[in-house]
Amino acid sequence: MHYLHLQKKIFLGSISFILLFSSCIKDSINDLANIKGVEVDPYESVPLINTHMGIKDIYNSYSSSAFIVEGSDKFVTFIYQSNEILPQKQFVAVPSLQIGYNLSMDQGSINQFNTIGNYTNSFSNYAVVKPNNKERIKKISVKDGSFVIHVSSDFKHNVVIVFVYPSITLNGKQLVDTIVFNYSGISPITIDKVIDLSGYDIDLSDRGISYNVIPYLFEINLNRIIGNPVLLSDKLIINEQVNISTYNYLQGYLGKFSVLKYSTDESIDIFNKQADGNIFIKDPKVRVMIEDGIGMPITAKISNMNVLTGKGVNYPVIVDHFKDTFTFDYPLSNQIGQIIKSGFVIDKTNSNIDSVFSHAPQKVMYDIEFTANYNELQDEDNFLFDKNTFNANSSIEIPLELKVYSYGLRSSDTLIWPKVPDGLTIDWVKITGWYQNSFPIGNTVQIYFAKDSTIMGIDSFVVVDSLYAQPVFVPGAIIDVNGKLLQSSTVTNDAVMDDAKYNRLKNVVNKYLLISDARTSDFNGVFPFVKIYSDQGMDFKIGVEVKGKYRKKF
Repeated sequence: MHYLHLQKKIFLGSISFILLFSSCIKDSINDLANIKGVEVDPYESVPLINTHMGIKDIYNSYSSSAFIVEGSDKFVTFIYQSNEILPQKQFVAVPSLQIGYNLSMDQGSINQFNTIGNYTNSFSNYAVVKPNNKERIKKISVKDGSFVIHVSSDFKHNVVIVFVYPSITLNGKQLVDTIVFNYSGISPITIDKVIDLSGYDIDLSDRGISYNVIPYLFEINLNRIIGNPVLLSDKLIINEQVNISTYNYLQGYLGKFSVLKYSTDESIDIFNKQADGNIFIKDPKVRVMIEDGIGMPITAKISNMNVLTGKGVNYPVIVDHFKDTFTFDYPLSNQIGQIIKSGFVIDKTNSNIDSVFSHAPQKVMYDIEFTANYNELQDEDNFLFDKNTFNANSSIEIPLELKVYSYGLRSSDTLIWPKVPDGLTIDWVKITGWYQNSFPIGNTVQIYFAKDSTIMGIDSFVVVDSLYAQPVFVPGAIIDVNGKLLQSSTVTNDAVMDDAKYNRLKNVVNKYLLISDARTSDFNGVFPFVKIYSDQGMDFKIGVEVKGKYRKKF
């Protein structure tokens, strides 16, 4: 039995095959089939690892909760957002207005009535709205309301009552109503009546000089029925009530009240893999924006703001006592019907939020309340509609201008080993790592070989070995004064293993775990802030070069 013993380098006797750096490379040794006397079974293989880790890739590998916003210069900001949409409603209830009047005659009036057969009484006054919350109402456009009238008379004579309300108008015409009692032998006579006020306008300002008042006039005429007496105890009782269920428009000082109150508990998963601080964000923010169609000053107050860290520790965000309330822009009288957008920001200028965020927050929690007429400026007119728009949007903004003392990145995936053809005896396997870093942050890189495992009933994996005896350091990229990339850093590193170790790993390992520990470069012991852009990243490419001997039986 004879064997052909070939030992070429590339095409000269001994076999070398190389798997390098790109997932599209699929090398084979098919070309050896052209060598006379040698038969080679073709095969395909792929590089061990080929991955790019930009900031989006890193984050999207474990979450998609945040909005990743790129500026025109590709600068990256993470935004965690929550919305509170308030159902349209009427915030102020108009109190019912009560009007009452009792008429009786003294003896002199009775004598005169019996003599001339007629009695007239005119009475004018102001009905006063009793506010629920210090309101000073001046105008109401009624959407749904009623004027309820109840009149009873003990007089055994005919009565005519004319009600005049000059400030309650429909299409510019004042409200005038007449009630007639024709005595028919039954006493007392009672009349109940309801006037629909839908579409009416009510002026409570007494022609612009007051508030909460409605002027009215009663004209009462009694006409004698001969033979029927008049007693001192006879009475005419008038009870009226103005009810406004809903309004189209309401104007005046409308009181202090809570518009919206809620608590938020926002997860910040960009730091999910960190137990505690080592990352400092230069300018984190909590931003609150509103859409406001309510014609009155709205003030927001944030309280009980805390940050929960990976270690389970709560750190309070202390907001400057003089800056913890914020009043928004709102529609003025010449902007009726418009929606005004405005907002406020809690940042390092009015709080300690930047130092608190150095503890790798897992959650940000706070209470917020929006209050109308917080300062109770009663001389300022407000307005409301039947359907008032008020929406609040709160967001936590993390612009990626940061400095890093230590931040671990992890990436794992299935590991596909190259197929070795039959008849090839391996001498050695060299694994070459090529690392290119365009982040302005240095990284140490270690690759672990792992196998799938189940731990306490949970799918997991177990580390079998590491590629390097010590992690490989990849310096940060060179950047300009604006943080933009000038030159990436590139590092290559070789690790050689013998046939026994290679075969042991190939037969056991089906997964890799890449761990990179990031750290901002320091200058004379000072760690500067650096900016992260979307076009920066880390490229990891691991290829295998195998040298061996191929024997073919003749």
